[in-house]
Amino acid sequence: FQAEDGIRDIGVTGVQTCALPISEFLANDSAANRKYREKIIEINGQATEVEQLKDSTVNVKFADSTGSYIVLPFEKRYFDQTSQLKKGDEIQAKGSCSGSIRSEILGITSISFKFVTFNKK
Repeated sequence: FQAEDGIRDIGVTGVQTCALPISEFLANDSAANRKYREKIIEINGQATEVEQLKDSTVNVKFADSTGSYIVLPFEKRYFDQTSQLKKGDEIQAKGSCSGSIRSEILGITSISFKFVTFNKK
């Protein structure tokens, strides 16, 4: 993500703009998981990787300079929209944050989402 990109926590009380979560997960994954897990989060940013899987699902990743990343898995029902995506494309999506996993071996954190959909423009 770049500094101008952001996320919004869409909760019962309305929309709240907050800082990007990757740095929060790196600083304190337990606190970040409590804050974001099972919340609907809007992700806007440039895709750093687009992976098309054999079952027609597409994973869109947003990585930071540490190699840590957010991954948005789009189900195959979105294949018409996702099949043309490529690295560097601006993506506007939202989904439920599943939380993070830290790999001490790789030295990175991955933050996964479920129920991902594109935002209506």
